[in-house]
Amino acid sequence: MNASELEYHCFGPWILEIKEDYPMPPLFVPYYKESNNYLMLIKVPRNTDRAHSLPGMDLYQYVIGMYDNYVYILERNGKTVLETKFLYGEIEGIENFTDLLLGRLTIYLKDRKVKVNYSSVSEDIIINLIKIIRDRYTKKIYKEMPMYNKECENLDTLYINLLHSMKSRGDLMNISAVQPTIKVKATNQSILKKLLYSLNQQKLLSSIHLSNDKELLVLSRGKAFKFRSDTILSYSLTYIPIEKIQTITFVKDETHFNLQKLYININDYEYIFYIDINSKLLQDYYKNLKSIIDLSSNKLEIS
Repeated sequence: MNASELEYHCFGPWILEIKEDYPMPPLFVPYYKESNNYLMLIKVPRNTDRAHSLPGMDLYQYVIGMYDNYVYILERNGKTVLETKFLYGEIEGIENFTDLLLGRLTIYLKDRKVKVNYSSVSEDIIINLIKIIRDRYTKKIYKEMPMYNKECENLDTLYINLLHSMKSRGDLMNISAVQPTIKVKATNQSILKKLLYSLNQQKLLSSIHLSNDKELLVLSRGKAFKFRSDTILSYSLTYIPIEKIQTITFVKDETHFNLQKLYININDYEYIFYIDINSKLLQDYYKNLKSIIDLSSNKLEIS
């Protein structure tokens, strides 16, 4: 069995670690010139059904090598391959989004975003990849981060399961603040808008803000709002290194009078989270960062 036939025989929606039984995809062989001293080396399949694949087709979209100091990614581009290589220190945030079988890993770099689409059947491998990054992308430690545990018993079942999974992996982060699901109210509502909001029952979806001594984590449903008819099955984990944060700002939302936007700026990126305008715990938590972070080196501003 040649390399193309072996690749076809093993092909499916799952990510595979490259080794003797699962070799480098033929398309990528001439391009991958890194050493074998990798921490992880994987191949990510194309978004195509096995029933539509044939022996000899290029079946993999990415090859990703995780090394001690850098990440090396090759991406299929027709019959050629694009190369991306960056140090862990260049990473300014990570988001892992899943919606049923759809998975999307986004790595925020200083000058661009790197996105890797994958099937969520292989989320465990992506979690291990993220762990490699998180162990290396930030070094500065902040002691006495604020912690909040009062409403843990009221968390959505999804979040409880995600937190249990994190704990089982030894990934311990403190719950700093919780934003529950709430109904939203339109600013300057006309009679028509009031009727539409009443019928659609638009809500702000819940989120949890966590931290350890090096990074923030926001657990969310992957989108901010839902209407009554929406079924939301997605979720998102967004990791932000504290030392990369430049500013934290609260701005009243122009569309909904009971909401405000939380902006977390990291150089060229701006993370936006919606919160209840009366959420004192969330506001206090982020404002308390001002007294914890070394302002002289981090230049953090909160308003």
